[in-house]
Amino acid sequence: MFPSLPALAKAAYTSKPTAALAGRTFKRAQKGLFNGKSKMFGNNVPESHQKTRRTWLPNIQQKTLYSAALDEKLRIKVTASTLRTIDKVGGLDQYLLKSSLDPVLGKLGQKLKEQVIQARAAKENEQAIKAVQDSMPKNASELFNFNKPKAASQ
Repeated sequence: MFPSLPALAKAAYTSKPTAALAGRTFKRAQKGLFNGKSKMFGNNVPESHQKTRRTWLPNIQQKTLYSAALDEKLRIKVTASTLRTIDKVGGLDQYLLKSSLDPVLGKLGQKLKEQVIQARAAKENEQAIKAVQDSMPKNASELFNFNKPKAASQ
């Protein structure tokens, strides 16, 4: 039903950990950021001690979160504990990048993490290209430096 610790450890060393665990995690958690929260099972126990089975669902909220790397607002289903974690680490991008276990993120989280990594890499490339272009001479006289340096006047 739920991934056990040995299953998580085994999946961490395989090439595709999410494929091994996707069928055994909380299905709705694959469509949002649930931070490892899942459906819990237990009993209602009244005074007569007649136990009846019941389930507890995570506290899921639909929120709009801003991604600085993607420069857009994303409407995502998140748990309340995930929102606290996002606030604690400093934003959605940092949360996605710091989450090392893929099963914790789910399919949506992994997809967003890849997009954030690609967007950051593209921005870094643009900045590097701009820095190189700014350092290059503007015209041929600067390139060959035919002008003699002016003597310092004292």
